[in-house]
Amino acid sequence: MKNLIILLCLIVSLTACGQKEDIVQEPTLAGKWQLIKLVEIGAPVAGKVTTYDNGKTIVFKTNGNFTDITFHCEGTYSVENNKLNVSVPCSAADKNFQYKFSFENSETLLLTQIPFVCDEGCYYVFKKLK
Repeated sequence: MKNLIILLCLIVSLTACGQKEDIVQEPTLAGKWQLIKLVEIGAPVAGKVTTYDNGKTIVFKTNGNFTDITFHCEGTYSVENNKLNVSVPCSAADKNFQYKFSFENSETLLLTQIPFVCDEGCYYVFKKLK
């Protein structure tokens, strides 16, 4: 009986160690992002990609503030239903902007300005920096 209990304990401990829970972390807007390309989606230049070696860098903070490192500008943002609302008090016209956003993966952010800034539509691609 003693051997049976030891065997059961051994089996339970071996199977418990072999199981790992996959922790899926949802992508988050918070962090440092750098513009890497602009993709045009409408005719006549559909699919045209403009790449940036040293594109603008934006830091989204968890408190609703952001910093545009490239233009030394700070502002606020909010998120509502996959829409990013940005208030830029340091722009020439003290503007508010709205973007539709999604994540290609946890390291790639896609932003489409509403309304489009390109004649036939385009979106910006940002990579997350460490």
